[in-house]
Amino acid sequence: MRTVLISLVAILAVSCSKAHTESIALTNKGIKAYQANQLEEAITLFNAAVTRNPKNDQALFQLGMIFMYDKQAKDDAEKARLLDTAESFLNQALAQNAKNADVLFQLGRLALTRNEIDSALNRFQEAAQFNPNLAAAFYWAGQCLEKKGKLSDADDQYRKAIEADPFYGRAFAALGLLYLNQGAEEAAKAVLVEGAKINPDEAAIHHNLGLVHLTLGELDEAVSELSRGLELDPDDGMAAYNLATALVRKQRYKEAQFYLKKFLVNPDMQQSEAIEPARQLLSAVGVLLAELAEQGQ
Repeated sequence: MRTVLISLVAILAVSCSKAHTESIALTNKGIKAYQANQLEEAITLFNAAVTRNPKNDQALFQLGMIFMYDKQAKDDAEKARLLDTAESFLNQALAQNAKNADVLFQLGRLALTRNEIDSALNRFQEAAQFNPNLAAAFYWAGQCLEKKGKLSDADDQYRKAIEADPFYGRAFAALGLLYLNQGAEEAAKAVLVEGAKINPDEAAIHHNLGLVHLTLGELDEAVSELSRGLELDPDDGMAAYNLATALVRKQRYKEAQFYLKKFLVNPDMQQSEAIEPARQLLSAVGVLLAELAEQGQ
């Protein structure tokens, strides 16, 4: 009987090992399918990997990412269902490793999508605890704290993000804007200038530095920085609006007109509070250009 039991244990061990190996192979195939933009095939492969090994946290994580970021929703109800599915997969992945910073971070992003600020903040802080080098976790914790009006704590989180990874340019951009919004223009400028040295291709840094220059009346510098930000991120509607504002103050009306129109047709800006001011400014610029044309200028 003892021999039979030992043989049975050995068979089970081999069976488990085989299932584990097959699950990993299916996960790798799923990743390749995802990279080839074969989304449904990737979902099938990741699900098969989980079927072979329900503890495959990598496959569960990948499924969570797909349903959170890649599946397209037709309406708000479907979007909510996709987020619920993503949350389920991510929580299953977390159940396999409660200290998985990547999973915790994505659960934070998911909570933030639902505007669950406190829940998101907790997840980001947990992620940062388990991976102190995860600059994005500190950054998003800072974003949550700003929304809660805890500006000093947000400042601290942005600085921790910069310390964790100086090349995470969004943290410099956010810290500079935080100071600008508090009326500390020189402090904002110092942060953003330093950030631009380290991250010369971070559009948000140049945009925010342009805003600082605009606030200080340094119009040439404002135009230069806002232009650079828009060059790096042509879809940034607010950069187009702010550049137009700087150009109006420089009396470069034709260029300002171009960027105001660019802002007004940007689909992401249609709910912006700047829409009506932009329309009014565009109208005023049109009048000025007409007057200048009559004067032969």
